[in-house]
Amino acid sequence: MSADVELVGNFCVEGVSVPFIGSGFTLNATREILENADSTTFLSRNEILRHGNLVPDGLSLRTQVKFTCALRSGCESEDLISAAENFTAKLDQIAFACIDKRILLRNGMDEKSLNSYPFNEFSRGSLQHKVNMPINAISDQKMVPLVRITRDETMYSRLSTTLEVIVPAVFGDNSYVLYNRLIEGVRRKIHSMVYVMLDGFKNQKKLLPPISQVFFPPGWSSLLHLQILNCEESEQHSLRVKFHKLLNLSLSVPCIRCAQAITFAPTSILRSPHLYITSYKPRSKVSVVKGDYFYYHYMQGGVNDTGWGCAYRSLQSIWSWFNLNGFTDKPVPTHLEIQQCLVDIKDKKREFLGSRQWIGSTEIGYVLDHLLGIQSHYIVTNSGIEVLERARELAVHFEVVGTPVMIGGAQLAHTILGVDFDQDSGDCNFLVLDPHYTGSEDLKAVLEKGYCAWKAASFWNPAYFYNMILPQIPKIDI
Repeated sequence: MSADVELVGNFCVEGVSVPFIGSGFTLNATREILENADSTTFLSRNEILRHGNLVPDGLSLRTQVKFTCALRSGCESEDLISAAENFTAKLDQIAFACIDKRILLRNGMDEKSLNSYPFNEFSRGSLQHKVNMPINAISDQKMVPLVRITRDETMYSRLSTTLEVIVPAVFGDNSYVLYNRLIEGVRRKIHSMVYVMLDGFKNQKKLLPPISQVFFPPGWSSLLHLQILNCEESEQHSLRVKFHKLLNLSLSVPCIRCAQAITFAPTSILRSPHLYITSYKPRSKVSVVKGDYFYYHYMQGGVNDTGWGCAYRSLQSIWSWFNLNGFTDKPVPTHLEIQQCLVDIKDKKREFLGSRQWIGSTEIGYVLDHLLGIQSHYIVTNSGIEVLERARELAVHFEVVGTPVMIGGAQLAHTILGVDFDQDSGDCNFLVLDPHYTGSEDLKAVLEKGYCAWKAASFWNPAYFYNMILPQIPKIDI
């Protein structure tokens, strides 16, 4: 369910509708229509959409609601349904507060509050993201939200889960509209939670708590909300394939893996700073990296790698791209882990561990191949002038593959994020991410000081040779 679409009706596929949605109009479709993205037939079957207008301006409101209930062994389904019904029957007792914005939404608001428009004065903000970190199955059992209790020969399980609810707020909505939209969002989230848990119980014979996740698939203009069982990523493959087909998502690249989910927690590392460059005016065709990445640079994580760690940082930025775009859930390696990998494959001697030795594009290729199974193409040049001559190859890489490119030369490493290439004249500017920045995670400073900026071809020193590594997209199950 998209957070940017009004929650007003039902959706029916081949006679099967989503339960517990409520009143409103119904949209009808078939699996064939959805899988083939047949918009013509879809619109012909749903006349109500043919003259409708979508209003994209607004915000996404986020709230969290905790749901807790006790489940008796052998009666889990009945107890879960009963608890959900009791919870939704008391939704009018919920109040929504945003302390820093001095906003309170609740049932029975006075006339002044009902007619206020609290979000009109706010500008549209950006979503913060965070990569999911793996949880150790043994040491983190305290985090599992199911607690089992035995009493009077009856086994009880206590379910405790936090539901994340996100709904649209269009500019011009008053407090009454926002309050009711949030209540409806909570109601739907509870009902979908029950549906997902009961469906999982039917297949696995045990109740697993769901996790709520929000995605922003490539090419979409709205958010995608999914509730899935809290099980291993590999166990969700068949479900992901089903969703990819149903929502017409690409079957060749991941779109809804756990690592790609959006969270609203602030991150300690800048994410995709090139998206905030506003002063550059393109001269020709611009081809840039596809997807997000984290900006790794000198001095991060308490590691003083100034003068020797730029290639390590470039590798970390590239690795984060594979994280954020769903190709791996392995955490970004540390300097020591990178060195250990090179020692393990006999590229370096054991004395290399813990050293401050520089690495280059070849070593980065070895690490990506050994730890992630990712193959790479290489571009070798004899001087900085030849980097410009290979601009066409870089443009094709960003258009077709879209991964960040590491370039090493003159005892320096950088990451190329894109090119502005004129096919007629051969001129080219390069979008460069510079790992030599030593400051704090200050986006303004990074951009103003040129650590993420467009560079002319003269940026590459003609007195030195340069090697580039172009990581390829692995063939993996979505």
